[in-house]
Amino acid sequence: MHGCATLPRPGCSGKYARVARPSPGSGTPPEGGVNYPRFHGNGRGKGKDKGSRMRFGTWNIGSLTGRSVEIVEVMRRRRINILCSQETKRVGNKAREIAPWGYKLWYSGKTRGRNGVGILIDREYIDDVVDVSRKSDRIMSIKLVIGDEVVTIVSVYAPQAGLDASTRQEFWEDLEEVVQRVPRSEKLIIGGDLNGHVGSSRDGFESIHGGFGYGERNEAGNAILDFALAYDLGIMNTWFEKRDFHLVTYRSGDNTSLD
Repeated sequence: MHGCATLPRPGCSGKYARVARPSPGSGTPPEGGVNYPRFHGNGRGKGKDKGSRMRFGTWNIGSLTGRSVEIVEVMRRRRINILCSQETKRVGNKAREIAPWGYKLWYSGKTRGRNGVGILIDREYIDDVVDVSRKSDRIMSIKLVIGDEVVTIVSVYAPQAGLDASTRQEFWEDLEEVVQRVPRSEKLIIGGDLNGHVGSSRDGFESIHGGFGYGERNEAGNAILDFALAYDLGIMNTWFEKRDFHLVTYRSGDNTSLD
Protein backbone atom coordinates (compact mmCIF):
# COMPACT_ATOMS: atom_id res chain seq x y z
CA MET A 1 0.00 0.00 0.00
CA HIS A 2 1.76 3.08 -1.23
CA GLY A 3 0.70 6.35 0.31
CA CYS A 4 -0.54 5.13 3.65
CA ALA A 5 -0.92 8.18 5.87
CA THR A 6 -1.94 7.49 9.43
CA LEU A 7 -3.17 10.13 11.81
CA PRO A 8 -2.86 10.57 15.55
CA ARG A 9 -3.34 8.63 18.64
CA PRO A 10 -0.50 6.23 19.39
CA GLY A 11 -1.96 3.90 21.95
CA CYS A 12 -1.73 0.30 22.99
CA SER A 13 1.14 -2.03 22.33
CA GLY A 14 0.95 -5.23 20.38
CA LYS A 15 2.90 -7.85 18.43
CA TYR A 16 1.80 -9.02 15.03
CA ALA A 17 1.33 -12.62 14.00
CA ARG A 18 1.05 -11.82 10.30
CA VAL A 19 4.14 -11.06 8.23
CA ALA A 20 3.90 -8.64 5.30
CA ARG A 21 4.00 -10.00 1.76
CA PRO A 22 4.47 -6.90 -0.39
CA SER A 23 3.17 -5.98 -3.82
CA PRO A 24 5.23 -3.90 -6.30
CA GLY A 25 6.18 -0.33 -5.46
CA SER A 26 5.25 2.78 -7.40
CA GLY A 27 7.19 5.65 -8.90
CA THR A 28 4.09 7.71 -9.67
CA PRO A 29 3.84 11.16 -8.05
CA PRO A 30 1.31 11.61 -5.23
CA GLU A 31 -2.02 12.80 -6.59
CA GLY A 32 -2.39 15.23 -3.73
CA GLY A 33 -1.70 15.79 -0.08
CA VAL A 34 -3.71 14.82 2.94
CA ASN A 35 -5.05 17.85 4.79
CA TYR A 36 -4.11 17.78 8.45
CA PRO A 37 -6.33 19.50 11.05
CA ARG A 38 -5.53 23.15 11.63
CA PHE A 39 -2.71 24.13 13.93
CA HIS A 40 -3.37 27.30 15.89
CA GLY A 41 -1.01 29.70 17.54
CA ASN A 42 2.29 31.30 16.68
CA GLY A 43 5.02 28.88 15.64
CA ARG A 44 7.54 28.69 18.49
CA GLY A 45 7.00 32.28 19.52
CA LYS A 46 8.01 33.80 16.19
CA GLY A 47 4.78 35.71 15.83
CA LYS A 48 3.83 33.83 12.68
CA ASP A 49 0.29 32.52 12.37
CA LYS A 50 0.25 28.99 10.99
CA GLY A 51 -3.48 28.48 11.14
CA SER A 52 -3.72 27.24 7.55
CA ARG A 53 -4.01 23.55 6.84
CA MET A 54 -0.80 21.58 6.63
CA ARG A 55 -0.73 19.22 3.65
CA PHE A 56 1.15 15.93 3.70
CA GLY A 57 2.11 13.58 0.90
CA THR A 58 4.11 10.38 0.40
CA TRP A 59 5.93 9.21 -2.72
CA ASN A 60 8.05 6.20 -3.65
CA ILE A 61 10.37 8.14 -5.91
CA GLY A 62 12.48 5.21 -7.15
CA SER A 63 15.67 7.26 -6.77
CA LEU A 64 16.55 10.71 -5.48
CA THR A 65 19.50 11.11 -7.83
CA GLY A 66 18.96 14.10 -10.10
CA ARG A 67 15.33 14.48 -9.05
CA SER A 68 15.39 16.99 -6.18
CA VAL A 69 14.14 19.89 -8.29
CA GLU A 70 11.41 17.76 -9.89
CA ILE A 71 10.18 16.61 -6.48
CA VAL A 72 10.04 20.15 -5.10
CA GLU A 73 8.16 21.31 -8.20
CA VAL A 74 5.56 18.58 -7.59
CA MET A 75 5.24 19.66 -3.96
CA ARG A 76 4.79 23.29 -4.97
CA ARG A 77 2.24 22.49 -7.66
CA ARG A 78 0.18 20.30 -5.35
CA ARG A 79 0.69 22.53 -2.32
CA ILE A 80 2.28 19.80 -0.20
CA ASN A 81 4.11 21.12 2.86
CA ILE A 82 5.73 17.88 4.01
CA LEU A 83 6.58 14.89 1.81
CA CYS A 84 7.67 11.45 2.99
CA SER A 85 9.78 9.77 0.31
CA GLN A 86 10.87 6.17 -0.15
CA GLU A 87 13.55 4.39 -2.20
CA THR A 88 15.74 7.48 -2.14
CA LYS A 89 18.74 5.15 -2.69
CA ARG A 90 21.09 7.72 -1.21
CA VAL A 91 23.78 6.78 1.31
CA GLY A 92 24.19 8.65 4.57
CA ASN A 93 22.26 10.28 7.39
CA LYS A 94 22.27 13.86 6.24
CA ALA A 95 20.23 16.96 5.47
CA ARG A 96 20.48 19.49 2.67
CA GLU A 97 18.61 22.49 1.35
CA ILE A 98 17.19 22.49 -2.15
CA ALA A 99 17.71 25.82 -3.88
CA PRO A 100 16.26 28.20 -4.86
CA TRP A 101 13.06 27.51 -2.91
CA GLY A 102 14.56 26.90 0.52
CA TYR A 103 13.04 23.44 0.99
CA LYS A 104 15.01 21.05 3.19
CA LEU A 105 15.50 17.31 2.83
CA TRP A 106 16.49 14.93 5.62
CA TYR A 107 17.34 11.40 4.52
CA SER A 108 18.60 8.05 5.78
CA GLY A 109 20.32 5.39 3.69
CA LYS A 110 22.94 2.67 4.12
CA THR A 111 23.56 1.07 0.73
CA ARG A 112 23.92 2.92 -2.55
CA GLY A 113 21.15 2.02 -4.98
CA ARG A 114 19.00 0.32 -2.34
CA ASN A 115 16.19 1.36 0.02
CA GLY A 116 16.47 4.72 1.75
CA VAL A 117 13.83 7.07 3.15
CA GLY A 118 13.55 10.83 3.42
CA ILE A 119 11.35 13.69 4.60
CA LEU A 120 11.17 16.92 2.63
CA ILE A 121 9.75 20.07 4.25
CA ASP A 122 8.93 23.45 2.76
CA ARG A 123 10.59 26.55 4.16
CA GLU A 124 7.53 27.59 6.17
CA TYR A 125 8.06 24.71 8.62
CA ILE A 126 11.84 24.15 8.57
CA ASP A 127 12.45 26.20 11.72
CA ASP A 128 9.80 24.18 13.56
CA VAL A 129 11.84 20.96 13.34
CA VAL A 130 13.23 20.14 16.79
CA ASP A 131 14.39 16.53 16.39
CA VAL A 132 15.40 14.10 13.64
CA SER A 133 15.69 10.35 14.33
CA ARG A 134 16.94 7.77 11.83
CA LYS A 135 16.07 4.22 12.84
CA SER A 136 17.26 2.50 9.65
CA ASP A 137 17.32 2.86 5.88
CA ARG A 138 13.60 2.01 6.02
CA ILE A 139 12.37 4.16 8.90
CA MET A 140 13.08 7.74 9.96
CA SER A 141 11.14 10.41 11.81
CA ILE A 142 11.05 14.15 12.35
CA LYS A 143 9.45 16.03 15.23
CA LEU A 144 8.04 19.54 14.85
CA VAL A 145 6.69 22.01 17.39
CA ILE A 146 4.04 24.23 15.82
CA GLY A 147 2.49 26.61 18.30
CA ASP A 148 1.26 24.41 21.14
CA GLU A 149 1.18 21.26 19.00
CA VAL A 150 3.93 18.62 18.81
CA VAL A 151 3.86 16.51 15.64
CA THR A 152 5.97 13.46 14.78
CA ILE A 153 6.18 12.48 11.12
CA VAL A 154 7.53 9.04 10.18
CA SER A 155 8.63 8.03 6.69
CA VAL A 156 8.66 4.26 6.11
CA TYR A 157 9.47 1.77 3.37
CA ALA A 158 8.38 -1.81 4.06
CA PRO A 159 10.48 -4.77 2.84
CA GLN A 160 9.61 -6.36 -0.46
CA ALA A 161 8.31 -9.88 -1.01
CA GLY A 162 11.63 -11.44 -1.97
CA LEU A 163 13.26 -10.70 1.37
CA ASP A 164 13.25 -13.23 4.18
CA ALA A 165 10.64 -13.29 6.91
CA SER A 166 13.06 -12.11 9.58
CA THR A 167 13.76 -8.91 7.62
CA ARG A 168 10.07 -8.21 7.27
CA GLN A 169 9.41 -8.92 10.92
CA GLU A 170 12.31 -6.69 11.93
CA PHE A 171 10.74 -3.81 10.01
CA TRP A 172 7.45 -4.05 11.93
CA GLU A 173 9.27 -4.37 15.25
CA ASP A 174 11.40 -1.32 14.47
CA LEU A 175 8.33 0.68 13.48
CA GLU A 176 6.59 -0.40 16.66
CA GLU A 177 9.55 0.85 18.70
CA VAL A 178 9.44 4.23 16.97
CA VAL A 179 5.70 4.61 17.49
CA GLN A 180 5.90 3.62 21.15
CA ARG A 181 8.30 6.50 21.79
CA VAL A 182 5.70 9.06 20.70
CA PRO A 183 3.74 10.32 23.74
CA ARG A 184 -0.03 10.05 23.55
CA SER A 185 -0.29 13.82 23.86
CA GLU A 186 1.53 14.32 20.54
CA LYS A 187 0.27 13.97 16.99
CA LEU A 188 1.60 11.11 14.85
CA ILE A 189 1.62 10.79 11.07
CA ILE A 190 3.12 7.84 9.20
CA GLY A 191 3.64 8.25 5.47
CA GLY A 192 5.18 5.57 3.34
CA ASP A 193 5.20 2.64 0.98
CA LEU A 194 4.01 -0.31 3.05
CA ASN A 195 3.72 -2.63 0.04
CA GLY A 196 0.33 -4.11 0.84
CA HIS A 197 -3.33 -4.05 -0.11
CA VAL A 198 -5.81 -3.30 2.66
CA GLY A 199 -8.62 -3.83 0.16
CA SER A 200 -12.04 -2.25 -0.10
CA SER A 201 -13.65 -4.24 2.72
CA ARG A 202 -13.45 -2.74 6.20
CA ASP A 203 -14.88 -5.77 8.03
CA GLY A 204 -13.32 -5.98 11.47
CA PHE A 205 -11.48 -2.68 11.01
CA GLU A 206 -14.31 -0.17 10.83
CA SER A 207 -12.61 2.24 13.24
CA ILE A 208 -9.48 2.66 11.09
CA HIS A 209 -10.54 1.75 7.51
CA GLY A 210 -12.77 4.20 5.65
CA GLY A 211 -14.11 1.70 3.12
CA PHE A 212 -12.60 3.29 0.00
CA GLY A 213 -9.70 0.93 -0.61
CA TYR A 214 -9.12 -1.04 -3.80
CA GLY A 215 -9.50 -4.73 -4.60
CA GLU A 216 -8.93 -7.57 -2.17
CA ARG A 217 -6.95 -7.48 1.04
CA ASN A 218 -3.72 -9.48 1.05
CA GLU A 219 -1.47 -10.76 3.83
CA ALA A 220 0.61 -7.59 3.80
CA GLY A 221 -2.60 -5.60 4.09
CA ASN A 222 -3.56 -7.60 7.15
CA ALA A 223 -0.21 -6.68 8.74
CA ILE A 224 -0.88 -3.00 8.01
CA LEU A 225 -4.37 -3.17 9.48
CA ASP A 226 -3.21 -5.06 12.57
CA PHE A 227 -0.56 -2.42 13.24
CA ALA A 228 -2.92 0.50 12.65
CA LEU A 229 -5.56 -1.03 14.92
CA ALA A 230 -3.06 -1.71 17.71
CA TYR A 231 -2.04 1.96 17.76
CA ASP A 232 -5.40 3.52 16.91
CA LEU A 233 -4.16 4.94 13.59
CA GLY A 234 -6.54 5.71 10.75
CA ILE A 235 -5.52 4.64 7.24
CA MET A 236 -6.29 7.97 5.68
CA ASN A 237 -6.33 7.14 1.98
CA THR A 238 -9.23 4.76 2.60
CA TRP A 239 -11.39 7.64 3.85
CA PHE A 240 -11.53 9.46 0.51
CA GLU A 241 -13.45 8.11 -2.46
CA LYS A 242 -11.55 8.08 -5.77
CA ARG A 243 -11.98 6.40 -9.11
CA ASP A 244 -10.06 3.15 -9.54
CA PHE A 245 -7.72 4.58 -12.17
CA HIS A 246 -6.64 7.20 -9.62
CA LEU A 247 -5.90 4.49 -7.07
CA VAL A 248 -3.86 2.13 -9.25
CA THR A 249 -0.48 3.61 -10.12
CA TYR A 250 1.45 0.48 -11.16
CA ARG A 251 0.48 -2.76 -12.88
CA SER A 252 2.47 -5.93 -13.52
CA GLY A 253 0.28 -8.78 -14.70
CA ASP A 254 -2.35 -9.32 -12.04
CA ASN A 255 -0.41 -7.30 -9.47
CA THR A 256 -1.12 -3.67 -8.70
CA SER A 257 0.25 -0.98 -6.46
CA LEU A 258 -1.85 1.72 -4.87
CA ASP A 259 -1.23 5.39 -4.31
